[in-house]
Parts: sequence; structure tokens; C-alpha cells
Amino acid sequence: MIRKCRWICILTCICMWMGLARAQTYNFRNYSVKEGLPFIHVFEIYQDHLGYLWTGGYGGMSRFNGTEFRNFSEKDGLSSHWVTCITEDAKGDLWIGTVDGLNRSVYSTYANEPLNLTSYNEKDGLPSGNITALVCDDRGRLWVGTSRGMGVWRDSIFVSLPSPLGNSHIHRILQGPGHTLWVSSSAGL
Repeated sequence: MIRKCRWICILTCICMWMGLARAQTYNFRNYSVKEGLPFIHVFEIYQDHLGYLWTGGYGGMSRFNGTEFRNFSEKDGLSSHWVTCITEDAKGDLWIGTVDGLNRSVYSTYANEPLNLTSYNEKDGLPSGNITALVCDDRGRLWVGTSRGMGVWRDSIFVSLPSPLGNSHIHRILQGPGHTLWVSSSAGL
């Protein structure tokens, strides 16, 4: 009888645990033009050190504070209305890649309303103005992928990098362990 009660208790506990272990439901909320985005297709999303979500797409860039969107476009100084990538450096400066140049917003200014943007392109040493990928490494260097190769922000200037990939279209840059950069491009990895 004791064995039977023990098995019933074990089975009851297992059944209760199974009920608690069922799949969790996730809540999704959709944001679109109705909620304040200036575009439907979001190509990039980035969360900065203050918690703002920055989105980029064909129509500019938006900053979401959890409640509302603040939109930025060429009227605000962006070099193009098509934002392709966004990242932040160790100083908190925001870097915004577009199809027509790279923009930098100094941290002390983007925390307030207007963005104080500086724009960079081929004249400043970038291989192309069509910015396709951005990553800031753990040494504080900004790596820039373009439609014609890579560059790096070093000592306040851009340096185009000779690459075994040639002038290929850079799709994505990731930093791996040991200061390794992984670069996907039209010529391979």
C-alpha cells in the first residue's frame, strides 16, 4: 500500500510539474507608421547605452524611448534618407551608415533633441559612401564596411584597408574572440 501511495504521489508531482513546464507565451507588439515610424521596412535596429532603440530604414532613422518615436531625416542632417546600419562607439557617439555616407552624432548632443551630425564619405578616406556594415571593436576602433571594401576610423581619420577580399561588397562585420574580425562579403568570408 505504501508503494502504491508513493507512486501516486510521484505521478501527481510529475503531472503538476508538466503543467508548469508548458511552453511560455510571448507577447509581441507591432509598431508601424500609425505609431510614429517614418517607414514600414526597418533595415536596422540598435539599442544604445542609454536604452534608446534606434531604427533605420528607407525614410530615415527613429529613436524610440519606450513610449514614442522621434524621427530624423535629411532635414536633420542625415546624408541620405536611406539608413543601412547604426552602432555606437566607446565614447557613446552614434554612427549612422547610409547609402550616401557615414554620419556621426556626438553623445552629448544626441541625448538632447537635435542631432549634431558630421558626415563622412570617399573624400574623407572611405572606400565608398555606400555604408553597409558597422562594428566598434573592444579596442575602440570603428570598422566600416562599404559596397567597395572596408575602412577603419583611426586617430580621427578613415583609412581604407587593402583586403584579400578586394573591393568586394561587405555585408556584415562581427568581432570574435581574440580581436578577430569576421567579415562576410560578395567574395566570401
